[in-house]
Amino acid sequence: ADAITEAKIADDAVESEHLNDNVISGQTELASAPASTDELLISDGGTLKRIDVSLVGGTNTPNFFAYLNANQSNFNDTSFTKVAYNAELFDTGNGFDTSTGTYTIPETGKYFFAFQVRKNNIQTDRLLLDVRINGGDGADFEHGTHGAYGAVTGNFIRSFSASDTVEAYLYQQSGATRTMRGGTNVKDSWFYGFKIIE
Repeated sequence: ADAITEAKIADDAVESEHLNDNVISGQTELASAPASTDELLISDGGTLKRIDVSLVGGTNTPNFFAYLNANQSNFNDTSFTKVAYNAELFDTGNGFDTSTGTYTIPETGKYFFAFQVRKNNIQTDRLLLDVRINGGDGADFEHGTHGAYGAVTGNFIRSFSASDTVEAYLYQQSGATRTMRGGTNVKDSWFYGFKIIE
């Protein structure tokens, strides 16, 4: 009558052909990397549960890559000018504003950021990149006087809260207003970052 007591079933007596096909048996091999929606079994305090692969280890999102898509020509001598990063390759958290060159942190966490601004055939006594967080001091990177096409670069890691802002300003000391190099080849002046898995 579809009812057998546990005492009547010998250990190791139930074979896979007697199990419903929705039972996870582990008899079928997964021959490629699991998809993010594939599921794993874990013990959560002694209770067996399933979890999506995407929730194991996490991902480095949100992330973005912004750049200058043309030369920027308004860098005054011995003063700070905002770097107008105005194009993107990607932006998974919709945090970068190409109209202002500002990145707004989409969610709280630790982030890695990297920057570069390249000179456009000029000699300078000083080239300083000032990264500002919420309008105040964040990090400074400096480039020496050698090379007409040299670049100032830098990177850092820091904890942020959602809605914090990150932007870059450049100081140049050459005796005149100067142009910094950009272009659609995305190799000259850029700004990118991503949230770190914790």
